[in-house]
Amino acid sequence: MQTDYLREFYPKGMDFSQIDEELKYYLELMNNRPRKCLGYKTPNEIIYEINAH
Repeated sequence: MQTDYLREFYPKGMDFSQIDEELKYYLELMNNRPRKCLGYKTPNEIIYEINAH
């Protein structure tokens, strides 16, 4: 789940409004991490494939 990956970088209960640029950076890292459930593709690769058709 996306939340589980986010928890690797931020503890539960953290106020995300204070860390806008840093959050964007970590979201980019998460969306470029290959996932077993996606056949070892990244979420960004899947979105690109969907939008390319």
